[in-house]
Amino acid sequence: MVASVFEKIWLSPAPSKIIVFSWQLLYDRLPSKTNLYRRGVVHDSGNQDCVWCVAKPESGIHLLLHCDFAQIVWRE
Repeated sequence: MVASVFEKIWLSPAPSKIIVFSWQLLYDRLPSKTNLYRRGVVHDSGNQDCVWCVAKPESGIHLLLHCDFAQIVWRE
């Protein structure tokens, strides 16, 4: 099932930048604070909180779906 989702993304008529962004989001490859720390780009382990809500660690899924700020944006 997961493979079919990725296949649909790659075969979609969307612009390539949207396809790449979707792939990065689903594979957790967006350059969020959590991912940058995990890869050794950022060395401050205490500063992984979301830039908007400061309530949870910043990840791609959090930034786009779970963050209070993102939910307000999606509702409007």
